[in-house]
Amino acid sequence: MGRGCTGYRGSSKRIVCTSRAQAWERKTVFLNILGAEAGLYRILIYAEFLVVSGVWVTGKVDIMKIKSVELQSAEFAPYGEIMAGGDLSGFTPLGVDDAYTYTSTTCGVPVGEECCSGMLICKNRERVFQKMEYHAHTSEILVALKNDYVLCVAPKNAEKPELDKLKAFKVKQGTVLVMSQACWHWIPFPLGTENADVLVIFKDKTGENDLIYADLPEPVEVEL
Repeated sequence: MGRGCTGYRGSSKRIVCTSRAQAWERKTVFLNILGAEAGLYRILIYAEFLVVSGVWVTGKVDIMKIKSVELQSAEFAPYGEIMAGGDLSGFTPLGVDDAYTYTSTTCGVPVGEECCSGMLICKNRERVFQKMEYHAHTSEILVALKNDYVLCVAPKNAEKPELDKLKAFKVKQGTVLVMSQACWHWIPFPLGTENADVLVIFKDKTGENDLIYADLPEPVEVEL
């Protein structure tokens, strides 16, 4: 992915970079120290940056990509639970009759004594993000009312989302998810060309009092 570097030419000192942007920033600082005498070297380094990042050929900077996967209970378990829809093969129905089948999927969802709901319209857009959020004091229920979407998540209990642990799940219309308290997530991306409508339920006043954001060190693109 080109997310690291081993140092400048002629130097044995290792320089750890978390992204191409950071690598370029460190090279820029190095050149500024050299001053005007580094003019030619500056040009060569910039040309190298354009070629390595893909800008020279495509006009775009190559960014980190994650592949979306089908929603399964076991894979989604570190981030929450499937209440309805998706793969429910691991659950045993509590009641079966000619008129119905009842399966208990989730118990003890911590949303508080009072909860609120809202309609989230997930707009059709480029599937790239560089920010995530979490709620420290409540779970979050997502009901896919209209159209399928992709949900991007990262494990909870981390000060910031960890890039190497990001996951993207394909969620079908009709699926109901419970995201765990403090699970990192971002606004879903529609799978098709139309917007996706998602009903959101969590503890009352969460939007005002319990919305924590964090920027990612570089953009991330979701592949279908």
